[in-house]
Amino acid sequence: MNKILNGFISAISFFTVIPFKGSYEINYYTVLFISAVGIITGAIAGIIFYLISNYSSLIAAAFSISFILLIYGFNHLDALADFGDSLMARGNAEKRQQVIKDRYTGSGGFGLVFVIYLMSVALLSYFHGYYGFLAIIYAEVSSRFIMVFSLYKTKAFGSGLGKTFTSIISDNKIIIIINLLPVLIISIFDVYYILAFVIVFLIMHLLKRQIINLYDGINGDIAGSLGEMGRFLMYFMLFIFLILKIKLML
Repeated sequence: MNKILNGFISAISFFTVIPFKGSYEINYYTVLFISAVGIITGAIAGIIFYLISNYSSLIAAAFSISFILLIYGFNHLDALADFGDSLMARGNAEKRQQVIKDRYTGSGGFGLVFVIYLMSVALLSYFHGYYGFLAIIYAEVSSRFIMVFSLYKTKAFGSGLGKTFTSIISDNKIIIIINLLPVLIISIFDVYYILAFVIVFLIMHLLKRQIINLYDGINGDIAGSLGEMGRFLMYFMLFIFLILKIKLML
């Protein structure tokens, strides 16, 4: 029981800037709770959105996305920028691996960051009140699960944290199942969520396969980037379903 509790606290400490006194060691029990961390961060960002959306949904969306970036210590933003740079690189897999690991950020990185987060704010600004609150939680939990699943049955390259996570996750179905539980639990609030999740998951799985071909594997930056893109796609799908529901009501 102590190992499980310590794993939960360690997951919060490792993946967020929330000041929990947990271990920063990456182990089996830490990765069990990656999706659960999404419930916490999503709920806080959702509350921010809910409180501000009564005055302006656009400002609420901007504050919520900013908070999400901040709560993760801007680590995933940095990963997305590195991935964007390497994606624009010409050459073979080895060349892309070199670019994603260097310290420079070029137009590809800035461009991808700009598109993903600007569009996320734009989509989220369409939601109001309680639906926006739930949409943020849905997207955050989905994002964390997609990040975990990207390292399942995967070849890692490099010697960073991505390789450490892959060594723990890659052949362990239990980790995938437990990280899927938060997705299933929160789906009771809206039947459209589980459909949106399935669509986004399939898209991201196909993208993962293409990325593995391009890079000859996956590292931590790519896993983080897939999570960020997964969040954006969840906002997009929930936006589409919201429009469809409004049209059906009319």
